[in-house]
Amino acid sequence: MPYKKDYIIINEKKGKSGLNWFFYAIFGVMVFLAIYFPFFAPNLRYSAGNLFSQIFSVVGTFCVFFGVLFMVFGILSIFLRRPYNGIQLLCLGFILIYLAGYLMAPGIMGSRTGGKAVPKGYH
Repeated sequence: MPYKKDYIIINEKKGKSGLNWFFYAIFGVMVFLAIYFPFFAPNLRYSAGNLFSQIFSVVGTFCVFFGVLFMVFGILSIFLRRPYNGIQLLCLGFILIYLAGYLMAPGIMGSRTGGKAVPKGYH
């Protein structure tokens, strides 16, 4: 009967953990904001708002494009191939267009579809 050998596993912690770097990064961001915000907060607020408005507008434009594309394929699929698959595509296209109406700025949805855009002062 062979003898069993006992093994000892030593687990050494090498280097710094990633959690310390996370706290350093958060601390650095806090210090940056404490120095930067008192001087540039109003400009930063409008710049961030404008940036997010443009991002949402681009995402909304893609939603309109893919929504119309899915609706066209859905209508074609209803009449040509499989009606059940066509209804699914039609519903997906409707949901994407509905979502685009919320993502885009007021009036841009109308200007994309041939309507007149709402003036900037509209709230």
